[in-house]
Amino acid sequence: MSSEPGSRGSRLRSQIAWWLGISSAIIGILAFFLTQCANKSPSFNQWKAKAIAACNQEVPGIVEADWKSINTFRRLQPGNSVGSVEREEAASAKRQFDMAVQHLVGTWRALEQPDERQEEIKTMYEDAMALAITYGDSAEAVRSNTYKDELYDNEEKARVDLRNDIKSLDLENGCSSLAA
Repeated sequence: MSSEPGSRGSRLRSQIAWWLGISSAIIGILAFFLTQCANKSPSFNQWKAKAIAACNQEVPGIVEADWKSINTFRRLQPGNSVGSVEREEAASAKRQFDMAVQHLVGTWRALEQPDERQEEIKTMYEDAMALAITYGDSAEAVRSNTYKDELYDNEEKARVDLRNDIKSLDLENGCSSLAA
């Protein structure tokens, strides 16, 4: 009787199901927006602690690559007997530094970013990449025996810029030897 199509009971069940469906959809949408609002960005200090931890983990390898780059490059100075093997070794050392710095920048970029000081953080990323790129450019110039002093000047300028960024963001505790 009440299960006949068009009967009062059937319509009532259909309306209840419709309202339950609408209510569920509204609750789902509301829950989605509430969880999105609850997921706040980390504070600058939280981000800073993670950025310093990344430096503590990766900077020792970067410093080692830098020392190797410096030492192999010194052998290329005028007055030394230099061949393609020495140039390749120096270029490879510069490229290792380049890749190590790029890896650190990737680690930094993977961190959840704070809402505050975003421009300063972005500038640090860009300056660190500029340092890596100058070393990559130098590596290619050493490899092709076209290295000029202006490439060294570019490396030093990039170091100074990154050092200033690190100081500005108060990351000296773990990152200062990156641009020393």
